[in-house]
Amino acid sequence: MVEISNNQTTMRVFFFIPALFFSLVFTSCNVTTSEASADSNDNKTDIPQTFELPSKISALKKGIHVEHSKNQVYPELNKDYPTRALKYKFNFATTVKSLRKGVQIIEFGVFHYRSEKWVQVNKPFNTTEFSEWYMCPGGLLLKGEIYHDPNNWYSCDNLDNAPSKILWYYIGVDSNNEKYVGYDYIDIIKKMKN
Repeated sequence: MVEISNNQTTMRVFFFIPALFFSLVFTSCNVTTSEASADSNDNKTDIPQTFELPSKISALKKGIHVEHSKNQVYPELNKDYPTRALKYKFNFATTVKSLRKGVQIIEFGVFHYRSEKWVQVNKPFNTTEFSEWYMCPGGLLLKGEIYHDPNNWYSCDNLDNAPSKILWYYIGVDSNNEKYVGYDYIDIIKKMKN
């Protein structure tokens, strides 16, 4: 594992060499999903709840349903630190399903909301990574079938109490090579939950 860090983002680069191929996986420090809290004070953030979508996905037709297990997520001390990830870890699950017949995921990734705009911080993930993480052979979403990654997470070393918003997006193509998109937001709460 190699860690690349600056004062805003830490990326972990993992190199796996399965049988005949080589996977390169980038994970950003600010990647997470979350769950709405029963405590009404936990739902207050300084980030606006209405956004203009990033131009990369705004022109695409919605054809993929994406849902995270949580709307807000709080950190826990990372039990795997320092071997895997950073000091604090935010855990969530993500499900994806096609609203169309036979859509193959060709790209998915994360945008961070910073300085009132969406910024893609690291390179998008690919079909192979989607296939592995979502247990979806060839990245092909069959209409109505649910594909699930139970181990999505985000990590960071410092809790600054500032809320952060993240947009996970998924782009797929059908048999006519028409592109479709799906996305969901997550609030990262960088303070320990009482």
